[in-house]
Amino acid sequence: MFNPPLVITTYSCYLMLLLAPVFSYASDDFLTPVTSSHKKIEQLLEFSSPTKHSISICYNYGCKTRQIITIRQDDILAIKKIFNQFKNTQYGERHAIAQAVALLENIAGKQAPVNTDRAKNYNDLALPGRMDCIDSTVNTTHYLEFINSLGLIDQHILQQPVYRSPFLMGQHWAAQIKDKNDGQRYAVDSWQTNNGQPPIIQAVEKWTTREEIKNL
Repeated sequence: MFNPPLVITTYSCYLMLLLAPVFSYASDDFLTPVTSSHKKIEQLLEFSSPTKHSISICYNYGCKTRQIITIRQDDILAIKKIFNQFKNTQYGERHAIAQAVALLENIAGKQAPVNTDRAKNYNDLALPGRMDCIDSTVNTTHYLEFINSLGLIDQHILQQPVYRSPFLMGQHWAAQIKDKNDGQRYAVDSWQTNNGQPPIIQAVEKWTTREEIKNL
């Protein structure tokens, strides 16, 4: 005997099994259409560049809210101290970049509600200040531009954000730098960590294929 509810339930379970591998990529956003994000990233990065003592940040997913944060001279000295400790090699400079971005995130968290942001998109509990990968990419790119304006990044070149999309509705963005010595490009992915923690810095090829993160 035909049982419509049973058929629907069975079909739904089957569909969930098919989609499970897709949604298992916790480091990708499956809610934003791919075609819309490229233009949005470009427009947001053109909106505002850092000044001598300020950085434009955004939050609340898709940069719905924008805010200018102030960087004090003491903050600049703290950033310079980080680079003086770690910048002797390309690896050391990447480590310094990660630490400096974390410091700027902490500074931002004292002036804006982004201190509530947690890694990825599923741990923010819809709190004000939450960030998706678009927010994180724009902010991290601006942080890198600010650090670069201080003359502290000399073994890498800032690049346009890097993008990956294995599925029609799946996408992920990150800031990007390139090693001057060997041309290797690295994703600087702050979306994968809580606000104020060092971003993941990973070779773009490994980041694109989601290879296990082992080092900078």
